[in-house]
Amino acid sequence: MSHTQDSARRLVARTRQQQQQRRASMLERSAQEINGMDQSQPLA
Repeated sequence: MSHTQDSARRLVARTRQQQQQRRASMLERSAQEINGMDQSQPLA
């Protein structure tokens, strides 16, 4: 019983971590697109 709860808890934690990483990469990508639109020349 406790083994099932432990594995389920681990699965939830892994899923939550993946969602946070995906959200962070999306925010980073959108920020780069906004910066690219605002600035005519790319950052060197």
